[in-house]
Amino acid sequence: DGKAEIVVGASGAQVDGERKGIGYLLSGGNGTTLAENRGVKKTDFWGSIVAAPGDVDGDHVDDWIVASNAADVDPPALPMAAAEATTTTTSTTTSTTLTTTTTLVEDVGVVRILSGGAGTPEIVEVRGQRGDRLGRAVAGLSDHDGDEIRDVLVGAPGVGSSGLTEAGRVHFLRLRRDSRPAHRTDS
Repeated sequence: DGKAEIVVGASGAQVDGERKGIGYLLSGGNGTTLAENRGVKKTDFWGSIVAAPGDVDGDHVDDWIVASNAADVDPPALPMAAAEATTTTTSTTTSTTLTTTTTLVEDVGVVRILSGGAGTPEIVEVRGQRGDRLGRAVAGLSDHDGDEIRDVLVGAPGVGSSGLTEAGRVHFLRLRRDSRPAHRTDS
């Protein structure tokens, strides 16, 4: 229709009977839903941050971003050394019990950059670390590195720096034509 699409977030929307949130891509011509991206966890407030950064994957179709700086994630698989091990020895046998945590890593923040064109809907998902609140702000930029693909800025207000807690950080994300992150620069 030649009109720019609209990105809308509904951070309190119901997903599977819980308020997980949804991000929507709407037609600029008639307002119909072209695509949606759903939150995963109940406390994520998915879609609280949205943006329309332009074409960031080089397919000549504008893309979209859905994020939540409150998103929690499941912990990564822990290496053996990081898990708590308890060894019990008796006269005839030795047994080891490995205990790992299943507690969510809180306030990590998650940003999904999504394709506005046909094909793979998710270009890339970027996650912060505990307390980073990655994705508090997102913005599309023009091409700053000369690769003919637009770049993206992502704010993370909870990141500590130089001994300061919650000093904050801005991440500069460059994507490649194959949709993988080419580089992430922190400032």
